Amino acid sequence: MKNLLLLISILAVAVLPAVALEGVCGKNGQTRPVEVHPHHPAGGSPLLADVEYSTGGAMETPATTGGAMDGWGTHFLTAWVNTTGQDVYLSEFGWPASGPGPVAWMVWITEDLPGAPGTQTFSGQWTPSVGDPDEFPPSTYAFVDVTAENMVIPAGASFYFGYENPGTGGQIDSNGIETFAWYEGAWDPDSAWARTALLQFKANFASVATERATLAQVKNLFR
Repeated sequence: MKNLLLLISILAVAVLPAVALEGVCGKNGQTRPVEVHPHHPAGGSPLLADVEYSTGGAMETPATTGGAMDGWGTHFLTAWVNTTGQDVYLSEFGWPASGPGPVAWMVWITEDLPGAPGTQTFSGQWTPSVGDPDEFPPSTYAFVDVTAENMVIPAGASFYFGYENPGTGGQIDSNGIETFAWYEGAWDPDSAWARTALLQFKANFASVATERATLAQVKNLFR
């Protein structure tokens, strides 16, 4: 009997490295193998901006894990408060995600946690750079140019922005920035699961938005 227990213990230890290679993509413990993928290189977006914000801290922070559409949440969301002292025009969203598209991006201009997806103030569509929903974690950022939408965040106002999960949304271990996932009919805080979803945006001050957009277009002609 003791020999049998010893054998079972040895086998349990032997499989630990395999378990360590799995990434949790669902709140009930669903996992996917973690693969190594190159992330989108820094500065991958050509748009100029006065304001840049990422829940990861640095723009284009690589995802180290992810949340599945059917196990973590169908949509991801975060908030930002405009403390710049000026109105800003949103120009671009970005996030690492994998799966088929197109799916939706969303914006609510509100101080409170918004209602369900579908109640947003602004919305549009985007397509992930990686179409395979089984790539885990998502390796490449998708950039969504929303300059033409003319979305203004007034000075002192707050807004929520996010996207519909195409299959897997990129995340990192919790860094203190609060993000949410739409899960079982509510916005569930990712911090409760020690995660932060990666979402970023760029914006320009209202007084120079048109000038900067034009300059970016001219520069693109010489790429």
